[in-house]
Amino acid sequence: MGSREGVDAVVCTHLHVDHVGWNTMLENGKWMPTFPKARYLIGRREYDFWSVCNDEVNRPGIRGGSNS
Repeated sequence: MGSREGVDAVVCTHLHVDHVGWNTMLENGKWMPTFPKARYLIGRREYDFWSVCNDEVNRPGIRGGSNS
């Protein structure tokens, strides 16, 4: 299997917390991209939805939010 540095693109079809949690990892106490050389691609509608949803309590998929 190749290294994490060999990945050049990550496609996120949707941004539910349980699906994108692997996009970062804790290294030496600092959150870093799992694939440091990758370009992360996210659909416009998904990006727009999560960009305006800044209240953690009301975010779908977050415990206590409207869709959890």
